[in-house]
Amino acid sequence: MHSSVFLWPTRQWYVMGTWFLIRLWAPARCWPSRITQKVRDKDESIRANLQQYGCADRYMDVLVADFSNPLWHRRITFDSIITDPPYGIREATEKVENKFNPKENTRTAAMAHYPSTSHYSLQHLYADLLQFGATHLKLGGRLVCWLPFHREDYSEAMLPQHTHLRLVANSEQQLTGNTARRLLTYEKHMEYIEVTSSSDSVTQLAASSAQEFRDRYFNANGALESRQERRMRKAALREQGRQEMEMRGKTPSDGRAKKCDLNKARFN
Repeated sequence: MHSSVFLWPTRQWYVMGTWFLIRLWAPARCWPSRITQKVRDKDESIRANLQQYGCADRYMDVLVADFSNPLWHRRITFDSIITDPPYGIREATEKVENKFNPKENTRTAAMAHYPSTSHYSLQHLYADLLQFGATHLKLGGRLVCWLPFHREDYSEAMLPQHTHLRLVANSEQQLTGNTARRLLTYEKHMEYIEVTSSSDSVTQLAASSAQEFRDRYFNANGALESRQERRMRKAALREQGRQEMEMRGKTPSDGRAKKCDLNKARFN
């Protein structure tokens, strides 16, 4: 996922975080919160935020990482994990795609490489998140996360559950007339025991939690369409617009390329 996870290791209370969006986290910056702002200013960063509170010496590092492929040592423990998982609205839910490439690797260390990604469903995202918390939180440590849902579907039975985590707090923030999100706080109440088989799953997710929040969010008044169908439809609209511009004697501009150039100029 564009998985943002902030981690507080035990005793020293140092702050660490990971995100999968390489071009934004390289300088430790996030998406702007203002609708009219395209990129963050240079003084708007995680390091600057810690400096503001006098905690600059607690800043360890920002890591570009894929949460679906954990990089942490099995024995590392954290006091708290605080995260706002992506729902597919502003940020895409993606993970590194594992696939075999028969072609010879001709890249060098000096060449930039951006791995192929695939869709990261909310069902697997929250299952991985609770499993990570059960494995790496200290006893009594807490996992705090947001869970999006459609208000007409909500019931406590739809909340993610894990045998090693106990839900201790649950509050709602309304987003739109039909959607909201719950701020969930889990506490680790028993030492983690690794399951011996995949059939002995310790994570429980209701069927309603597995439904794609993004698909229903953008198709509230119509039939659901798959991600592939949506991409094909948008590509056809872009091609139609390009052809209409050429018929009017105008040269189509590549807005996406211009936006990438703007971001590179700001971050370099």
